[in-house]
Amino acid sequence: MSDWRYFIIRNMYLHSQVSVMMKKVVIISLVLVCCLMCLYYYELTHVDMEPVNKEPGRLMTYKQNRSGVELGFTYTVEESIPTHRGSDYNSLHVSSTKPEGCTPYNYFIFRKTAKTGSSTVAALLYRYGFYHDLVAALPDPPSKMMLHVTNVTVLTTKYDCNHTFPGYNYIASHILDYNYNVLKDFIPKAKFITILRSPIDTFESKFYFTNNHIKYGLQNQINPLEIFLFNSAYQKYINTVLVSRVSTWFDLTSGHELLEMEKQFDLVMITEYMDESLVLLKKMMCWTFDDVIYHSNKVSDIQRQPMTAEMKQKIGTTLALDIELYEYFNSTLWSKIQNYDGDFDRDLSLFRQKLYESTDGCRGKLKYEEEYCDLLTLDVCDLRRVNAKKQYEKFCRKKFKSVNFSQQKKY
Repeated sequence: MSDWRYFIIRNMYLHSQVSVMMKKVVIISLVLVCCLMCLYYYELTHVDMEPVNKEPGRLMTYKQNRSGVELGFTYTVEESIPTHRGSDYNSLHVSSTKPEGCTPYNYFIFRKTAKTGSSTVAALLYRYGFYHDLVAALPDPPSKMMLHVTNVTVLTTKYDCNHTFPGYNYIASHILDYNYNVLKDFIPKAKFITILRSPIDTFESKFYFTNNHIKYGLQNQINPLEIFLFNSAYQKYINTVLVSRVSTWFDLTSGHELLEMEKQFDLVMITEYMDESLVLLKKMMCWTFDDVIYHSNKVSDIQRQPMTAEMKQKIGTTLALDIELYEYFNSTLWSKIQNYDGDFDRDLSLFRQKLYESTDGCRGKLKYEEEYCDLLTLDVCDLRRVNAKKQYEKFCRKKFKSVNFSQQKKY
């Protein structure tokens, strides 16, 4: 009998100890879950961006944690304003920031540069002009890519059918024979904008874009550009392919002219920091985040071998003026960021979230207006034609050849 009682008492004791341990495990588990939730929330609501090098005149590297954007964190701004999208769009978490104490500026000249992402920026500007009923100075005829500038005037599409033509607001086309003084007289109120990219990357991109690897029979080689740069059989062609671009883009012949160029341009964007550049553009022009949403144009799908240090050295030595110009304006970009009127990191995060949601919406995860997404995904040439059609019908009151959105490439 005593053994039976002992067995019962012992089991009751063990059961009570197990219960105590289970309660402790439950409590510890709850604490751990709370900690993990706090960490998760922190990751979702913080995009950590920390410049590594702020040495003037040097290309800055940028460490960033974009997990928040990728996971779809949201910011809420209490005040939203009407946009050029439908009511479904206005319900998004990130609303446009209403400019305070300024009026949107609608006069600008964008100096396009080749293989720098300038088509992406020009497309953005054409969309802005379309939505805000601005008048673009288009090539004559509008189907041409280049806007010709002479010593005295700009050869642009004219609307002689209208005797009360109000004048032009902006230029976003390629400009042949850039002449600052002529352009300034053509649109006197214009702010001047351009974009630069690392000259080494620009040259590589242009080498393949113009099919030099095919022209010189290198398309089957593992690294066509490396062979072109160092194989003696191609040295006689180097001087016709590896040439300075900035001397033709901006009529520069030496680094001494950089200060003069800085006076001409209100903003020189940097391709490697496109988002940062567009936040500065938004601020300078008193625009909204909606106005600077972009979709990348003309992105090459050619698979390239990484450039070696020797390749970069050779290209950089030949393009010394281009490198000097790029480093100078890369430095000025970061100076503008440091002197930004407001919380730059917050605005950059808001813009990236807005960009993420716009892209996501046009991929079908959110209900957007079809016209908005069509315009967002059109390339710069199609957007130029859209504006040409709108302007011709507005001023001449005649039908223009229609643009069929449905035939354009979507996401």
